[in-house]
Amino acid sequence: MAKQPTYWLTRFLILRLLGLVYFFAFLSLARQVLPLIGEHGLTGRLHAATPQRLADRPYLNDFVRVMRETSLLTLPGVTLL
Repeated sequence: MAKQPTYWLTRFLILRLLGLVYFFAFLSLARQVLPLIGEHGLTGRLHAATPQRLADRPYLNDFVRVMRETSLLTLPGVTLL
């Protein structure tokens, strides 16, 4: 009876390469997540989505203020920094 191949080297290499992919994925996440949250993150730049000619309208400023205060509060487990 012939011995079944174990493919240990292939398994070893694939798992190490997958670990390397995960390492770089989490490294890039760690570098990107801190600039995306906080006072100068995405929530702090909501006004950048408005056209410049409308930036001084009172109703738009109120809308942006209310969105900053309430949009993240409706998500479970998310708090404003």
